[in-house]
Parts: sequence; C-alpha cells; structure tokens
Amino acid sequence: MRRISTIIMAIALGIFCFSVSSLPAIGDKNSAPNTHITPYYIENSAKDTGSPNIVTAVLADYRGFDTLEETTVMFLAGLTTVLVLSAEKKEHNTKKHHKNSGQEMEKTTETMPEAAKVEKEAEKR
Repeated sequence: MRRISTIIMAIALGIFCFSVSSLPAIGDKNSAPNTHITPYYIENSAKDTGSPNIVTAVLADYRGFDTLEETTVMFLAGLTTVLVLSAEKKEHNTKKHHKNSGQEMEKTTETMPEAAKVEKEAEKR
C-alpha cells in the first residue's frame, strides 16, 4: 500500500512540475491577467466597491468568497492539528495510566492473603 501511495505521489509531482512550464512568465505584460483583469480593477475598483484601496477591493469584494474559503481552510488545518495533538496526548496518558494501574494491582496482590491471591489469579485466566 505504501508503494502505491509513493507511485501516485511521484506521478502527481511529475504532472505539477510539467504544468509549470505552461504558466506565463512572472511580469509578462502580455499575459491574460495583465491585459484584461488588472486594468479593469485599477479603473473600476473605487466605483464598484467604494473602497479607495485597490488591494482591499480585490480581496474583500471581487474575491470575497475565495478569501473566506482560504480562511476556512486555514482554520480547519489549525483545528485538525490541535485535535491530532490532543488525541496523541490523551493516548499517551491512557497508556501511562494503564501501566500504573497494573503496577498498583501487583502491589495490592502482594498484601492479600494467600487464598485471595489464588482466587485473583483464577479470575485473570
């Protein structure tokens, strides 16, 4: 199973690396975002959104749902991390408790009368 997961991850990494070559160069004046979208935001953000700041207009109004989804993903990632770490801590404490209670059980059987010890051993079997 681990081998299959490794192969799938290697294939996905190869696809991602190959697809990077088809992206436009950073700062290319002829790319679609720079020729169509950016001029529209610069010209119309103040009247469309009422915000004098273009960055705020883009993040809060034009891409509001995208920003909300990104924030939700970050919140869920943090929550998952906290839950996983707390579950590991509880598991560690539970194992430690069981180990300690086993030692206490041995101590109590040492102080029991001989008949009670035999009865206790029979119950364990």
